[in-house]
Amino acid sequence: MQRKLNLHYGSIHGSYWMYFGVLGGFSSVFLLAKGYSNSEIGLILALANVVAVLIQPFLAELADRGRKSTIFIIMETITCINLILSTVMIFLGARSWLLTLAFMLCYSLMMANQPFVNAVNRRLEETGVKIAFGACRSVGSMTFAVICFFLGSVVEKLGATALPVIGDAVLILIMVSILYTYRTYREAAGAGGPEPRSAKRAGSHDHVAAPTQEITLREFIRDNRWFLIVSLGTLAIFIANSIPNTYMAQLVTSIGGDSVDVGRIFAVLAITEVPTMVLFDRIYRRVSSVTMLIVAAIAFIVWLGACAAVSSVGGLYLAQVVHFFSFPLFLPAMVRFIDENMREREAVKGQTLFTVTVTLGNMLASLIGGVILDFSGAHILMITGTLAAAIGAAIIIVSLKGKTRWSNNTRF
Repeated sequence: MQRKLNLHYGSIHGSYWMYFGVLGGFSSVFLLAKGYSNSEIGLILALANVVAVLIQPFLAELADRGRKSTIFIIMETITCINLILSTVMIFLGARSWLLTLAFMLCYSLMMANQPFVNAVNRRLEETGVKIAFGACRSVGSMTFAVICFFLGSVVEKLGATALPVIGDAVLILIMVSILYTYRTYREAAGAGGPEPRSAKRAGSHDHVAAPTQEITLREFIRDNRWFLIVSLGTLAIFIANSIPNTYMAQLVTSIGGDSVDVGRIFAVLAITEVPTMVLFDRIYRRVSSVTMLIVAAIAFIVWLGACAAVSSVGGLYLAQVVHFFSFPLFLPAMVRFIDENMREREAVKGQTLFTVTVTLGNMLASLIGGVILDFSGAHILMITGTLAAAIGAAIIIVSLKGKTRWSNNTRF
């Protein structure tokens, strides 16, 4: 059952991050081809992230208060709406209000689904089955790499309209993956299916086995003030992280590359994530999540600095090697960090606050990045990203320094 559940959960990550590659990785390529300027692209992506930030807490509250199956229902519903919007975009022509709205909503819902993809990890472990989060997440990196490697060539040959067509196929895969994971989850939880939450999860921070009480967002913030400080650093880190991910097309073309190079660089970027995520659970047994977060924060500075320093496409390929120690270490370390320090009733809210922080970082990077590109160019944009990474790393290091003594049962 453990192998089966991990395989199915890995399939959710695999299909979700494939779609992220189509819609997120090639967002600039798609919108540029449709006649939008860099500033307009930045504004569209920023507004999309704002919408995602607004709906994420509502959906998290719904998941926390509902039955155990609610999180799967929310994920399927979001994916179904995405499928409808993606299909609509196939039949829309050049730059228009309808295309802007469809793309923006599609992007927002994709981002809104992300905390649930992560939070399902904890839901599945309630059955007593150990989920290898790093390995499952690495499946997403591998599928992201594969699809991006070919997308650049597809766009060069067939045009940007091929992107929503491919997106439709991937969205169907997501829906199937969620369905099969839920069925396996029900089998693991018992023939009668999961019951509403009541008992304390093994390893919870509550010392008395008692019914889990609901917690409001205000109570969550009050009880986790240290996490808010860490989140400020995370915000700056993901402003930096989002800049090359969102505007890779502009960076590549500024040094003489094309759409094929964009896809292949994204593929290299994703491949560098795989070893770190596959080995994450082994690393986690020896190194605390706090230490990993600090190391990853420093790696972000080096990675963005390398991207800013290159003057050729070949140099940009080499710069992605540093990515081994940045995002693929930071993401699972933060997921474990949250699990270590939050009660069961706070689980989805913790993951959601993390994703909201990431989304805000994406929003600010999109908004600022488009303007900087139009007025100063890609090189200045990468320097801006490096400065953001340095600020974020400083906040995270100051916030977490000396906290490596925390055990898995220590509160903030």
